Amino acid sequence: MAPLSLALKALRAQSMSTEQKPTLEREAKAIEELLIGKVLTGVIRHQSSEVVLQFSDGTRLFVNGEVQGSLDFSVTGGRHEN
Repeated sequence: MAPLSLALKALRAQSMSTEQKPTLEREAKAIEELLIGKVLTGVIRHQSSEVVLQFSDGTRLFVNGEVQGSLDFSVTGGRHEN
């Protein structure tokens, strides 16, 4: 889980305009909160520009690198693990 956490922190620290920074920080924090404590079970190259991280509870994190030169994140499925 540490590499994912580092990637999200890097996303937050990415250089951007002052107007974009609060929104990106909120989005990165929201993704981090959705994934904290989850167990990564697989990484799949879903499409040529997209990677999917699969977690033991069924949660999937899609990372698409083909959105106007930036990254697009999407979290789907899963259930809360205790």
